[in-house]
Amino acid sequence: RACFVELGKRGVWSNERHAASRGAAAVHAVLALDDAMSRAPRWMQRALRLLSRRSSEGVVHGAPLHTFDLEREAAAAFRCLQSGRSVGKVVVRLPCVDAPRTSGSQLLTGGGGFLGQLTTRWLAGRGVRSLV
Repeated sequence: RACFVELGKRGVWSNERHAASRGAAAVHAVLALDDAMSRAPRWMQRALRLLSRRSSEGVVHGAPLHTFDLEREAAAAFRCLQSGRSVGKVVVRLPCVDAPRTSGSQLLTGGGGFLGQLTTRWLAGRGVRSLV
């Protein structure tokens, strides 16, 4: 039997939806990493090391990645999402910006978390001195 483990909390399929989509031949399990880490940190550490090793060996692979160019393929990306048949990640690529403007101020919204901190460092490393 196949086993499907879903990592996450948002948009997680119910057992019924999974069975309707993939058939009853596969086992469906949901794993919320934050809960697992707090409840069984040693088990999680061993599991992540095993996953890392198997990934390095090429035994396991990440989910398929479907990329679309924002300027030319945005509509196709949304059609892919709307179809409900996409497996993996749907990513819309933004045009590459050589460097942010260093004059004036840059506005960063939702920047209180880890990604915000990384973005702030990235901007500062490229000469931005005023960040709101």
